[in-house]
Amino acid sequence: MGFDSEDSEIYYIAEVETEGIDESRLSVSQTSSDDDQPDLYADDPLANEEWAVEYQKEVDADKELERTLNGRLEGNIKVNE
Repeated sequence: MGFDSEDSEIYYIAEVETEGIDESRLSVSQTSSDDDQPDLYADDPLANEEWAVEYQKEVDADKELERTLNGRLEGNIKVNE
C-alpha cells in the first residue's frame, strides 16, 4: 500500500472564492466603547505580597530541582536507588 502525499485527501484544501467580498469587513476592528470606560483596576497590584513570596519560593524550589536533576543527568551527582 503506497502513500501519495500530494494526492492524499488529508492535504485537500478547499478553494475559497473571495471576489466581491468587502475585505475591510474581514479585519478585526476596535470598538470605541472600551476606550470610553476608565480602567477601574489600573492602580491595583496584580498579586498581593503573600502570593508573591509564595510564588518566589516555588520558583526557587523548581530551580534547585532542575540543578539537581541536571547534575544527575551529567553524572555529577550520584543517584541513590
